[in-house]
Amino acid sequence: MIFILGGIFFIILLGIVVYILKKENSYDELDIASWQSEWEKIKMLAKSKDEFAQRQAVIAADNLFDKLLKHRGIGGSSFGERLKIIQSRYPALRQVWSAHLLRNRLVHESSYKLKNNEAEKAIKIFAKGFKELGLNLN
Repeated sequence: MIFILGGIFFIILLGIVVYILKKENSYDELDIASWQSEWEKIKMLAKSKDEFAQRQAVIAADNLFDKLLKHRGIGGSSFGERLKIIQSRYPALRQVWSAHLLRNRLVHESSYKLKNNEAEKAIKIFAKGFKELGLNLN
């Protein structure tokens, strides 16, 4: 009887793991063209000479990355929590922290001035993060 219950538990657990892995690596539900379009707008804003546009690019890229984490079913009540969770599986995403911290400065410190190419560097970091998660938007 214990062996039967153990077997049933194992099959259920295996099913849950397969479902999570399939969902995590699936972009079938994403409208890739829509994501590409949004990403192109972000890249154009980042290359702008206008600092406000560059600020908007970093904030929008951060939001788009968080949207992807949510789509992949990563738990957490904030982007920071989701990023911490997924970094355990994708250590290369540690660089995304620096881009996210820049976003936080832009949002919470109104007097913060972007330095040379700072927005473009952050966008490149987000692009690497998307690619690491299997979504190549370049």
